[in-house]
Amino acid sequence: MFLKNKTNSVTRPLSSRDKKVIYFLWKYKIATMAMLYERFYEGVSHRTAYNSIVRLRREGYVILYLTKNLEKKYLGITAKALRVIKESHENLMGKHKRGMNIEKDIITTALLTGPFLKEEPPSFTAITNRMLWRLPYEDLPGETPYQHHKPDGFMRFGDGKFFDAMAVQVETRVKPKSDYKQLAISYQCFRKENRVLWVVENKPHAVKILDALYEHKALEEVHMCIYKKSFLKNGWNTKIINGPSRGKSLWEIMRENSGVLASNKQIRMYTDCLQSAVLTHGFSRAFKKEKI
Repeated sequence: MFLKNKTNSVTRPLSSRDKKVIYFLWKYKIATMAMLYERFYEGVSHRTAYNSIVRLRREGYVILYLTKNLEKKYLGITAKALRVIKESHENLMGKHKRGMNIEKDIITTALLTGPFLKEEPPSFTAITNRMLWRLPYEDLPGETPYQHHKPDGFMRFGDGKFFDAMAVQVETRVKPKSDYKQLAISYQCFRKENRVLWVVENKPHAVKILDALYEHKALEEVHMCIYKKSFLKNGWNTKIINGPSRGKSLWEIMRENSGVLASNKQIRMYTDCLQSAVLTHGFSRAFKKEKI
């Protein structure tokens, strides 16, 4: 559910940071306050960052989403904010849709940003489902694999040794096998230079998906599965559960594929930001500094 904004009739020019926050929320659909703080408010007090987001909400740009138990709060954008996006993307297609699957979308946001929540390296680009639906194909960055089916997102690697793009499929509920057969047909065009990462509930869920894929002659090395609960706890440190990459972490696979990512320094996974969904100037208390 979402809370209706109490808008402020007084308008003011949006700052450069305001526009970046709005674009981030448009691109990824949803984020936690902790994610926005890490991305855009480095060196700023938590109270100042919180007041900045509250101001955007009062002005009608940002909307607050609540989980069913009302315990967690997430941020997204309104139709008004879409006007700001159209200033830089004149070819935007379709209409703004508010409906979303909160659990699926927040996992997707965390998966696509990973340890690069603060800043993406030059060789890595996250392409979200919203970009795939709303931007013309020629406006998408890099050589995004073209297909009728729109996954939850893509990770693009400019210097990939083994694969150039990884599609992301976040499956937060078990679907009929016929649905997975349709997805298998959509992914038949994926060869060795591409990958598909499936986020699944449990082993039977993974088996159901993989059976449908292999019935349509999917390549074993193309499709990789991780458990949802493991990702929520470990981020990109979660282990692949099938195929040639079984036992390796998602982070290991990324490092092997991209020279720029092959760093031995400690990397933060930001799973604390994913789990911290409070909306208050005291949200820093929920942070847990985690390194690998």
